[in-house]
Amino acid sequence: MGPVSIAFIFNPVCTYHAAAPPGSEQERLEYAVNTKRRALTMALRWANTQTYLLQEEPAALSFLEVSLSNYTCYSLLYSINISVIVVLLKVYCSDHTYTTIRVAVAATGREVIGAVTDKLGTNDELLLVHLSSAGEKQILKPNDVSVFSTLGNNGRLFACPRDQLNALTPLPDQEGPSAGSMSSFELMSSKDLAYQMTLFDWELFSCVHELLYHTFGRQNFRRTTANLDLFLRRFNQVQLWVVTEVCLCGQLSKRVQLLKKFIKIAAHCREFKNLNSFFAIIMGMSNPAVSRLSQTWEKLPSKFKKFYAEFESMMDPSRNHRAYRLTVTKIEPPIIPFMPLLLKDMTFTHEGNKTFIDNMVNFEKMVSIYPDICQPNKNHAEVRGYVRKLCVIDNQRTLTQLSYRLEPRRT
Repeated sequence: MGPVSIAFIFNPVCTYHAAAPPGSEQERLEYAVNTKRRALTMALRWANTQTYLLQEEPAALSFLEVSLSNYTCYSLLYSINISVIVVLLKVYCSDHTYTTIRVAVAATGREVIGAVTDKLGTNDELLLVHLSSAGEKQILKPNDVSVFSTLGNNGRLFACPRDQLNALTPLPDQEGPSAGSMSSFELMSSKDLAYQMTLFDWELFSCVHELLYHTFGRQNFRRTTANLDLFLRRFNQVQLWVVTEVCLCGQLSKRVQLLKKFIKIAAHCREFKNLNSFFAIIMGMSNPAVSRLSQTWEKLPSKFKKFYAEFESMMDPSRNHRAYRLTVTKIEPPIIPFMPLLLKDMTFTHEGNKTFIDNMVNFEKMVSIYPDICQPNKNHAEVRGYVRKLCVIDNQRTLTQLSYRLEPRRT
């Protein structure tokens, strides 16, 4: 889902070959494939039901590794959140060539650089740099963990000698799309789009087991927060999707249709208790590059203006986000919460309450920290594929420039 080309693979530790039955070569091949599929399905289902055990028990991790021996399982990080997963990570060089390395999900900057150095066979002392689409450079520290998961939506990892740092320039594909995708999704049902966004958010959110690590300090647990990082990046991606589509729509009437479409999708997200995508869409519509398009907003039907005003009022941060909290009290849980505010609340609860009282765990504190979640259950292949591969422009300056081309400043 991220901009960096990544895949996740289980590391096989031994080999086992089942005896093939007699028959034609095709029959033996089908038997072997089905056998592998059954073994892999069993292991993954077991792993998904034993997530927390797997994180803490070496014996459980060993069992899973053996179960998946001689099988290669590519999946996104959020599909199964256990520590045996490693990442195949693309790291670019200053000349825009790249190499692919294989490191643990929680790999440090030092380990990534070490893997790149070994792969390239170089003796140069390399820096690991996060390069944004706007050309901003962030030198990652040797002890930074899960360096890939903290990249921006169109960010890339570069490894280069220090004397080439100033020469680093963004890759062409970091600019994002040059044309909108409205033709792909305008005929898709707004309700189906919202359902698939909720499904995707559920998959991501249900694997965010690091909330306590984030709240109590991951350095205290020596754990990565990679799943949380990816979920937060998805929130930003949905925001940018809205802004990108509007700013790449050159026809006024089509832009009005887009605003109506996004308002409908947001309404359905709220209906499905997916407040995370709901807020992402509304915040995208509130982006200055969109909100300044007065000609577009003027032509929006009054009914939709009213809906948008109601939705936007829920983002009012005054009185500790009172409007949002009142809305939540009216929704029967479980829900997918607005993650940035959830993290803020969890940190506040942690810092304002003792973890232990009279040498006993403060369970009231732990219960108040644990969030409610929901699990939708619809599927549609075309819509599902679209919402999981949103292409965005993440450079605010570029989006603003596009906005002014659509509607120049009035004199």
